[in-house]
Amino acid sequence: MESIENKKVEEVMHHGVVTVTGDTYAKNMCKIMAEHHISCVIVKDANGKITGVVSDTDIMRTFEKCKEKCKEPGDCPVKAGDMMTTNVITVTAGDSLKHAIGLLNENGIHRLLVLSGGNPAGILSTSDIAKEIAKTSREEPEAFYSRFEKYERLDAASEKSGVEVRKKKIYEVMTSGVIMVPITAGIKEVSKILSEKDIKGVVVITDDGEMIGIVSDIDILKAFTGEFEGRTLDELIAGDVMTQGIESIDHFRPLEDAARIMNDKHIHRLLVLFERPCEASQPPGFKRKPIVTRGIVHGVNIPVGILSASDMVQEIAKS
Repeated sequence: MESIENKKVEEVMHHGVVTVTGDTYAKNMCKIMAEHHISCVIVKDANGKITGVVSDTDIMRTFEKCKEKCKEPGDCPVKAGDMMTTNVITVTAGDSLKHAIGLLNENGIHRLLVLSGGNPAGILSTSDIAKEIAKTSREEPEAFYSRFEKYERLDAASEKSGVEVRKKKIYEVMTSGVIMVPITAGIKEVSKILSEKDIKGVVVITDDGEMIGIVSDIDILKAFTGEFEGRTLDELIAGDVMTQGIESIDHFRPLEDAARIMNDKHIHRLLVLFERPCEASQPPGFKRKPIVTRGIVHGVNIPVGILSASDMVQEIAKS
């Protein structure tokens, strides 16, 4: 489709990998991922052989399964060897990006382990490819921004010692702010937004401001499938590749509710909404300050953030 496919994996990948052993506890992997700002670790055995990979989503699902036995996620006794994905799909540094994109699309995955001389050399992720596509955009993307302006706590209950991570409110852990793009936004421009804002997805809206879908970095790769054969990246828009429908959750619900939804629906993130209640139903101990929404999205449910598996892992690492 584009000259980008003719690039080599080594030109686009993230160089270097972080490895752990099979007996590394989940809590320690959270700390490692948070410290290195990564979303997966490679698991090796005592002989240095690659045996699997553990992602932030694997950890989140493990904590969800352990919640009945463990008060805190950090108490979870599961180790890397118990939760890792053993079918590690790889490419070599010299492979074409076209081949790598084909593997990502075919397997519906977010990243590939890159080998050089048989040894781990780096990771190629959907984000890396979206950033490469972004470099080809010469247009200034049209986007709208919705964010949590103020939500002041009068009673900092969750700051008290002993409060479980899973009981924390979603707004305390989420990544604040939501970028929205019109359905007609070009794929290159959407990639540019993802790259410049360092985010994983944008919300797609109609001319009337209705939120109808999400475009993530993995959705961008749909542009390289047979469905769009013969069309260039310049011709494709957000509406062509978006995932229709949006899984959302209210900002004031506990983190454990979000973990359950993500686990049940096998998704990586949720759109967080500020659901305006009537005065009588406002939570005790809180007062609201103005919500500032830039753009054309209005109404009762205002998008204020994104909660991802990575956000949860980072929160667990702090505990």
